[in-house]
Amino acid sequence: MVIPVARPAPGHPPQPVDAAGPAPAARTFSDGFALLAECLLVGVYVLLASLPVVTLPAALAAGAAHLRRHLAGQATDLGRFARDWRAAVRELWGVGAAGLVLAGVLAVNVQVAASGLLPGGPAVRWLSVAVGAVAGVVVLRVSGAWSSPAVRDSRVLDRVARAARSVPADPAGSVLLVVAIGLCALLVWMLTPLVGVVGGLLCLAVVAVEFRDRARTALGRSAETEIADRNF
Repeated sequence: MVIPVARPAPGHPPQPVDAAGPAPAARTFSDGFALLAECLLVGVYVLLASLPVVTLPAALAAGAAHLRRHLAGQATDLGRFARDWRAAVRELWGVGAAGLVLAGVLAVNVQVAASGLLPGGPAVRWLSVAVGAVAGVVVLRVSGAWSSPAVRDSRVLDRVARAARSVPADPAGSVLLVVAIGLCALLVWMLTPLVGVVGGLLCLAVVAVEFRDRARTALGRSAETEIADRNF
């Protein structure tokens, strides 16, 4: 393949031009500010879409898909979010219902353990918190992977099982999601109106962990290819 050569300036050697085109421009402060604004907007969308409670996973799935489109430079209008949300509700309403029942059971466990009437109350309370954190990570991963082509044709139970396996498989990413859940809960506890923001922050955390995992996988494959080439 012939690589085009740029016209050299007088007194300078010719410089080859990348056949794939110019390198993408680095992100600027305005790009980060635009992402922040989009997160705030997605937070409002997620809040309104999750008012029935059982539609929270679907709202997070639509919000994560919305942020992916924004990062990819695609259209991010309200109509697309609404279409994603309706499609996600049909598939993830069971996850929302199961999560609601589990949250109720864990809340009762925490209240009973805090009353001092239950032997081993502190252990039960912390165990309930841990189970709730793991369940929250699974719901976030299921919601984030909803728009992924790799799982779109799989059953919901298979998606939940895959998300549950990813919790120990990617411990750093799971810890990041737990931290995101904790920080969002802290924000709402400090100032209740911030409930309109945390949905977008959770969607951003899901997308960020996904991009991190994808970059880590690509880096590992690149390292394996380089080692194989050296051995060859």
